[in-house]
Amino acid sequence: MNEELFRDFLAFVANELAHRGSTAALLARRDQVVVRASSIGDVPAAEAAVERLLRDRGLDRQCDEQRGRSFCLRLPERNNFRSALQEENKIGSGGAFFVAMLLILLAIGAAGLQVQTVLSRWRDYGILQAVGFTPGQVLLYYGLQFTLVLSSGIAIAALASVPLSTISATWLIVAAGLAALAAGLASLPVLFWPVWRLPAALLRDAA
Repeated sequence: MNEELFRDFLAFVANELAHRGSTAALLARRDQVVVRASSIGDVPAAEAAVERLLRDRGLDRQCDEQRGRSFCLRLPERNNFRSALQEENKIGSGGAFFVAMLLILLAIGAAGLQVQTVLSRWRDYGILQAVGFTPGQVLLYYGLQFTLVLSSGIAIAALASVPLSTISATWLIVAAGLAALAAGLASLPVLFWPVWRLPAALLRDAA
């Protein structure tokens, strides 16, 4: 965690307590020992062992009033940092699932649109190959058209989201790249579909 953020948080808590007429508990800044248990279930055993060790050294447990040759065991009832980290992981997992769903829907939509485009130009594929265009040239021609339409749509969406978004330009570029990749991979088999067939078969199907 950022040290400056942590200091600001402590200062904010102190100001709030002072505003409410309360005072923060004064904790000793020296002679402190932090004991960590390997698991939550081991906390009671660790607490008992530490208390027994300190009592064997002639110290008394005293938390209400700090004095010489006394000790106080302070156990956090809840690890707020760990809880925050768990919540952050949940949000990250949910965000990843949401992004994956959006990419899948985008891929399905792009593939469906490309299927509709190919079927509407089915005869054109046959005519172009019949007059001498190679399948690679036909694929390049329609692939460039698809790339232009897709790039224009993503660019317009990215520009429209800039005023409404607080993320950096890098993440916008990453999102646009993922969207283009998903749509391109889903539409590529559809572009190959008509060029795999003979021109005569394309013209016969169109008739």
